[in-house]
Amino acid sequence: MMAVVKREGKWRLIKERDGLYSIQRRDKKVAEIITDEFKSRPMEMKNIMGPTIEASDPTDAKKKFKDYIKKQEKNPLSLT
Repeated sequence: MMAVVKREGKWRLIKERDGLYSIQRRDKKVAEIITDEFKSRPMEMKNIMGPTIEASDPTDAKKKFKDYIKKQEKNPLSLT
């Protein structure tokens, strides 16, 4: 159940499942946001080299998404 939650230019916040969001830049996953409703599945492997950001709820996830974009656009070489 992947769905685009928010778009900002070349950036997208995508809900992958309850409590798990991905931040994508030009169709490339660069970070994840997890909320309190995230339940890790047994034997789940992380498929991302970028940061995992914690948020309290979906509204906070959208705020963290905007903060992440702002930080990346100020310093594109930053890893977070």
